[in-house]
Amino acid sequence: MSRGGDSRNGLPGGFPAALFTALIVIVSFLDTMAQLPILGPYAVSFGTGAIFTGVILGSYSLVNMMGNLLAGPVIDAHDREITIMIGLVLAGVAVASYAAVINPWQLLLVRIIHGAGGGILIPAVFAWAGDQSRKGAVGRTMGHAGAAVALAAMLGPALGGVGGARFGPRAVFLSLGILLCVTALALGVRYGHSRIRRVAPRPAPDGLDRSALPGVLRDKHLGGTFRAIFSLTFAMGTLAYTMPLTMVRWGFSTGHTGLLFSVSSVAAIVLLLSPANRLPDRVGPTPVIRAGLLLVTVALVGLVFLRSLPLLVVVMSVYGMGFGAVFAATTTAVVSATGRNRRGTAFGVYYAFFSLGVFIGPIAAGAIEAAGAIPYWGAVAVIVLIQALPVPSRRSAETRSG
Repeated sequence: MSRGGDSRNGLPGGFPAALFTALIVIVSFLDTMAQLPILGPYAVSFGTGAIFTGVILGSYSLVNMMGNLLAGPVIDAHDREITIMIGLVLAGVAVASYAAVINPWQLLLVRIIHGAGGGILIPAVFAWAGDQSRKGAVGRTMGHAGAAVALAAMLGPALGGVGGARFGPRAVFLSLGILLCVTALALGVRYGHSRIRRVAPRPAPDGLDRSALPGVLRDKHLGGTFRAIFSLTFAMGTLAYTMPLTMVRWGFSTGHTGLLFSVSSVAAIVLLLSPANRLPDRVGPTPVIRAGLLLVTVALVGLVFLRSLPLLVVVMSVYGMGFGAVFAATTTAVVSATGRNRRGTAFGVYYAFFSLGVFIGPIAAGAIEAAGAIPYWGAVAVIVLIQALPVPSRRSAETRSG
């Protein structure tokens, strides 16, 4: 396992490095989060039909999943900073190009390029964060990274919505693209300075390992982690589809729906920044994953029966804490079960399963609702099945990371 301050990560240990890493994580997720309230209407403004609008929106996830899988071995074959900068620039140019498109087909092409950039960027960022973790404090490091993701999820839609309403969607896209490219430049400057200051040469990566991806996919320990994150994001996709519709039926406004999603993000941030982020290291990832999935299950059942806004706030707080616990424990499991030479590949597969759950969840929820059932029960069923399957144990994690 990598230790904090390892010369290989190009960043000295300590608060400034941790803060810089958190900023990279936030920016890496902010572009997709900020687009949520504006991209659909932007696509429709070109006269795009409902089906093709869905294709445009969904193309990111499909390309992103493929990019996650293919980019992992490449991330491991090169310095993390190099692949992060490539992902930031590719995503930045694509997002800025949203502002220049003049028809739906151009928007689809740019969306595909954006998905490819994200497919490189996100696994590289989390592998980089994992490289900086200290033995016995992986959960804390990944908890902080998860809190940065939750912060982006909370701020992104608000910034995109307000910015789009005031300045128009093109201004938002251009600003996001510039932010991504400036962040890549800042990382490049820091990376260059670290190379100049480095006394001992950084060990070169082992090169492209064509057996890395099959090896990670066959890893039974990591398989439990991948199934857990899929079940979590399947529930998240179900919630994203179902809650806005049911809230309107119950007489609540879209503002109330936004409030509840914000509450879940705040709850996740609080948990991920609290001493609870050390639990995956102290008791192992497995109990934390199970506890987190249990909290999410309780929240989903609560959403079936409760219609009072104060109680819904409590339920979404429980959901947020469960989500934070599972995210921290699963990312900790990936870092603990892999060395430097396969961590990027493992996070590539991890985020492919993450995206798959987000993609399938709403589709399954729509099908369940069309059949006359409550979509939340489908998510509960998936989680229960996942909990019945083997998930990582602390002993196996330590054996593999040694």
